[in-house]
Amino acid sequence: MHYEPFLPEQADQYDLVITSMATFPQDFPDVPYLLWNIVTPDEELPYLFYTLRDLYYLRNERLHFM
Repeated sequence: MHYEPFLPEQADQYDLVITSMATFPQDFPDVPYLLWNIVTPDEELPYLFYTLRDLYYLRNERLHFM
């Protein structure tokens, strides 16, 4: 996994953007994102983990649905 600050000019190159900005999907509708509520501690960590895992498996063709 690699992380870096979001660069709008490279928006089409991101697999997933984790953001706390509610306006992100309006500004960048084609970029996959996860809206992260940074105020709520730890409640969203399982969701983040599963989202990242699924994206990793999809990208590496390891996720299979039965």
